[in-house]
Amino acid sequence: MADAAINAFAGTGKPYIEISGLWVYGANSSISEESPFDPPAMVSWREPIERRVLGASGMRGIVIVSGVAYGDGAGGIPGLLLGSPRDNAGNLIMLGTGRQHWATVHVADLADFFRRVLEHDSARGYYVIGDGLNPTAAELTEAAAVAAGAPGAVPGSDDEARARLGDYFAAVLLLDQGTVAAKAPSRARLAPLAPRTRRRVPPRELRDRCDAGLNDSPLPRGHDMSSQTTQQALPTGTWSVDKIHSTVGFALKYMAGTFQGTFSDFGARLDDGVFSGSAEVASIQVKHPNLETHLQSPDFFDAERFPQLSFLARDVSHVGDDLTMRGELTLKGHTEPVEITGHMTKPGPRSLRRRAPGDRRRGRAAVCHPEYNSSIPGVLKNAIDWASRPAGAGALRNKPVIVIGASTGMFGAVWAQAELRKVLGAAGARVAEADLGVGHAHEHLDPFGHLVDPAQREALRDSVEVLLSDLHDVATIAA
Repeated sequence: MADAAINAFAGTGKPYIEISGLWVYGANSSISEESPFDPPAMVSWREPIERRVLGASGMRGIVIVSGVAYGDGAGGIPGLLLGSPRDNAGNLIMLGTGRQHWATVHVADLADFFRRVLEHDSARGYYVIGDGLNPTAAELTEAAAVAAGAPGAVPGSDDEARARLGDYFAAVLLLDQGTVAAKAPSRARLAPLAPRTRRRVPPRELRDRCDAGLNDSPLPRGHDMSSQTTQQALPTGTWSVDKIHSTVGFALKYMAGTFQGTFSDFGARLDDGVFSGSAEVASIQVKHPNLETHLQSPDFFDAERFPQLSFLARDVSHVGDDLTMRGELTLKGHTEPVEITGHMTKPGPRSLRRRAPGDRRRGRAAVCHPEYNSSIPGVLKNAIDWASRPAGAGALRNKPVIVIGASTGMFGAVWAQAELRKVLGAAGARVAEADLGVGHAHEHLDPFGHLVDPAQREALRDSVEVLLSDLHDVATIAA
């Protein structure tokens, strides 16, 4: 195939990319483009072909030597780990002892580099592509266990790996390998991501370095569209985080998917344009309880020595509803500049903001509602949610409430009433046991909305009396 491509591309000056893998370098913990080849038998045929591609005249030969590619729920090696055999306890069995390192790269970064070498005429020769993380097979198998729902992962043996995969394939997967950044400025490469960031897409400075390697000088940058938009000032004052509706967490892409976790004990505030927040490392929560203790160990967050992580941003701005915070994240005693982007949610409707203080002063509430699809209307639920804020001090806190429902069906909104009682209770209201449901409302209400059935009018009167009896100012209201 390579010979056919050489014949077809000869004299055209067009680029031809040959895809290779790091296995051709053998066991090497710091692979770069200058590293010597030491291929196991499975990939020993690659080097002669790659040399022919690079030596061909009249075309631009490129060999991309990639680490183990992962991402977007695909990849042969990630699939291999997810399908690992299990021991009697259900644990995934690692390939070998699991101590060997594998060089990895996300498919999005790999695709981005392919585009760059195709677009730049100066790109030619060998390019080693890796993200610089170099995780162990044990770490990757443990991550796969979480994704596969296994209780954990246990070391295997080299013999077990050979029996499972055959001698040739096992030999390459038992190699201990890692990548480092190339030093030569004339070489194009994807600079490795720093382990402390573990971001999938390289930051701008690494992209610039990649461009510089391709052209020996930085590419001219395009105009920053955001610079043409006026930034708006943030509101002054102090704003505290609403813990009920907020989450502090993390998400890390790995070969088997995305590993996620949260911190249950956290706090944050925005004080005159300065944002500060922190979380207690000991409050970490993940889907796999056995990992919570491990994540607090010195291998990861080291909660005993560094019990808290924090973020401080003095540069907080927004354009429209798009929010940007530029600050410093301190984790495990190390501080790094971090830019966080988000979307601002507008405050509640002005009518709700006007009514909430007045509602808080009143001593009772009667909620009259219809029933939609066996539940309460979404608008009513939204209004209750707004009235429940701020948490613990909302307009409904300790307020006596009765519930009155009506529907065109025979049951008189009983399903919606049950839902509404639950929601009001969660908002802090004291919901009276007496409630009223009006079935076949189109028959039992006159054109002015008055009840025509004397028994139902009496039931309504009883419900209101129950509501009033729960007030301290009954005499004042009755008067």
